[in-house]
Amino acid sequence: MRIGLVHPSLSTIGGAELVFLEMIIALQESGHTVTAYTTDRVDWKKIGRDLRYHAVPENECYVFQQLPRTRITIVNLFLFAYSYLRLLFCAKRSEEALSINNYGEIFPSMADISYVHSVPLIAIDGKNGENPYQIPFWRITSRLYALLYHILEKITEPNMVITNSSYNAEIIKRHSRIETLVLHPPVNSITKDCDVSEKENVILTVSRINSKKNLSIIPEVAERVDGEVKFVIMGRTDERSMAVLKDIQESSRKHGVADRLDVVLDPDRGEIEEAFRRASIYLSTQPTEAFGMAVVEAMAAGCIPVVPRDGGPWFDVLDGRQGRFGFSFTNPGQAAELIRRILSNENLRLEISKRARRRSLKYCSERFRARFLSLIEGFHERTLASN
Repeated sequence: MRIGLVHPSLSTIGGAELVFLEMIIALQESGHTVTAYTTDRVDWKKIGRDLRYHAVPENECYVFQQLPRTRITIVNLFLFAYSYLRLLFCAKRSEEALSINNYGEIFPSMADISYVHSVPLIAIDGKNGENPYQIPFWRITSRLYALLYHILEKITEPNMVITNSSYNAEIIKRHSRIETLVLHPPVNSITKDCDVSEKENVILTVSRINSKKNLSIIPEVAERVDGEVKFVIMGRTDERSMAVLKDIQESSRKHGVADRLDVVLDPDRGEIEEAFRRASIYLSTQPTEAFGMAVVEAMAAGCIPVVPRDGGPWFDVLDGRQGRFGFSFTNPGQAAELIRRILSNENLRLEISKRARRRSLKYCSERFRARFLSLIEGFHERTLASN
């Protein structure tokens, strides 16, 4: 079967991009032919070299040779939206038997199947100044977006929507008539050889450097933790990162932790893996994260996750159970208290670390690929039967 996979870009790699690569591998291993639709040309050799993922589609379609790194403007957003909708339309109208949208957004009828990685725009109305994606004039444009969405939703047939957590499924359910299925993303336990008894007093956060990640609370947490504990932020940057970095630096000086907080920009995969091996605790700061693949990666390396009491990391990954696979917090003070508690009790740290590692095995590639193939092949069979 010919299948079109649509994704904005693989120029920077995060959780959604890793899922895209896993989809390619799963489909090809099952004998399907894959066409990758992206806004810019993909350097497949670089991805294979950097990530050790050998996922190269049989065909590809792209709009630009390379996307320029420019600041976000309303014009650029419309250009991107137009380019992406064009790709979705091409995949839908081509000879592909199925089109799969691997973007964190739902749009009625524009793809047979959509995999939603983050809280969709339809759920963010902007009334209270909420604008996690920093879209210009979002308070106004969110209303226009919602109007267009609901018009299209009424006149089109429902497609299949898959999302990465039960947390996000509940959000989508409140704002859409489309039934949503949950398929947790795959996380490879590439740090399985680490020794949990040889961890250091390092608190690690791996995140894209942007405002929605709430990284600015880390200096406040660090101030309330013993001075011998090191905090490390590692993350990829884009045109929005400079303002966030400035906030982190100013907050570090204000709280007197500049010498205990390291920020590593655009690390390679080897650096991230080594950081996971060293760290005792993984601190997640985004309060409404849909899933949190880095949290599971950290657990696979024996780090104890400390996450906000909201979002997929708490409800799905930690199963909403305090102290079982990790801990949750509601404010910086509580996060610091939990970190102190873990580091002061070696038996507790080792016990939870081992449980966290076992829990991470639930999110293996093999399980994801089998479930993914079952869902899309079942959808295709039902579609053929109804025609």
